[in-house]
Amino acid sequence: MFDRVQGIDKPKTYYDFLCAQVGVKADSVAIAQLYKLLASGGYNMIRQFMDHVWVDKEIHWVEMKIVCETRGLEHALELKRMIEKAYPTTTVFETEPFNDKRMCPCYVKK
Repeated sequence: MFDRVQGIDKPKTYYDFLCAQVGVKADSVAIAQLYKLLASGGYNMIRQFMDHVWVDKEIHWVEMKIVCETRGLEHALELKRMIEKAYPTTTVFETEPFNDKRMCPCYVKK
């Protein structure tokens, strides 16, 4: 993927995209709140997937997998903080510099 900047093709860095899994209630209001959160920060949602995964005390939850386009590392970090503040217990980030789960170096592809 390339950005076009003043007639020059510039390769996108992996910071331009942020992949996250967010657990929200399975109703249209809760899903709309997530979309408003993304829109308020100026983020573009590239893809989104919904998996109806669990029920907790009669409340249905949806796991939303989203891929957002950001303007750079600082903008991506701001998005990470916003999502973690709004959904503290149900958020997992898949993009390498933002995920908290570290992989054993013996499993890294060479």
